[in-house]
Amino acid sequence: MVKTINEQLSEFIVGLRYEDIPKDVIAHLKDVMLDNLGCGLFGSTTPWMAIYRKVLMERTDRKEASIWGTDLKTSVTGAMMINGASINSFELDDTHTDGIIHVGTGVLGCITAFAEMLESVSGREFLTAATLAYEVACRVAAPVGMEIAHQGFNNTGSCCPFGSTAAVSKFLGLDAEQTKHAMGIAGNWAGGLQAVQFTSMAKRIVPSRSSEGAIVGALLAKEGFTGIEDVFENEFGGFYHCFSNHVYDKERVCGDLGNRWELMGIGLKYYSTCRSKHTTIGGLRRFMKENPDITPGDIEKITVHTTSITQKYALS
Repeated sequence: MVKTINEQLSEFIVGLRYEDIPKDVIAHLKDVMLDNLGCGLFGSTTPWMAIYRKVLMERTDRKEASIWGTDLKTSVTGAMMINGASINSFELDDTHTDGIIHVGTGVLGCITAFAEMLESVSGREFLTAATLAYEVACRVAAPVGMEIAHQGFNNTGSCCPFGSTAAVSKFLGLDAEQTKHAMGIAGNWAGGLQAVQFTSMAKRIVPSRSSEGAIVGALLAKEGFTGIEDVFENEFGGFYHCFSNHVYDKERVCGDLGNRWELMGIGLKYYSTCRSKHTTIGGLRRFMKENPDITPGDIEKITVHTTSITQKYALS
């Protein structure tokens, strides 16, 4: 019998050891996470994050995990949502090109908060779980990035709950069966609207909010709670049916696990805007450098060729 995507990913999650991860993958992951942390620290200073932090902190007296850029602590889910949102707070965070997801804002707030709450996670254990978080999120997103966007959903909020679940399940030592159910539970948190991109402060909170399902899903699965076993392929409301009209490449999701590393496709930003606009910005800067005597008044029109999605972002 052919194994489902969920079964294959869950077995990979349980079986992966730190020693199995290539050094260049660890090095790239560290660079990405360091950049994410920098984005989060700066993002924590923005006025919209002050509002978000205030509201979430008023909801609980629990002190389980730190809030970046402050000396405050809050609940693990509160810290997850606040810190994750901080990473995305000023449009400087990473991007996985094919999946069109900002991975760090979706997973790093979750896994750092959960690890801090546990108080017993070693550096190698954290890096193994983080590798799984970034890798699984990228694999789920990679074959359907443009499909999800055109369906009107937020790519990061839709795909990253699965990455976060991979890490939290690893932290908790779940077996493959439990991990499969954790993924099947967390999938119910996937979502977010593309329209949030346009002029809304709410854009900051969508990616990390959805990873609450990772914590809830893994803790429930540990106690024997069951989830959607074929959460990805189910033709009546499974993930790929809902978010991509069932157009996806299964091999891109779960093929060559442990040998091909999708997270290596994560890139970092030079400018605080949609990454697909960066070539235009770079081209304009080069033109200005090579033609210092030309002023804005000398230019009648600039024609930019781009994708339909990028055009929508540019006109927002």
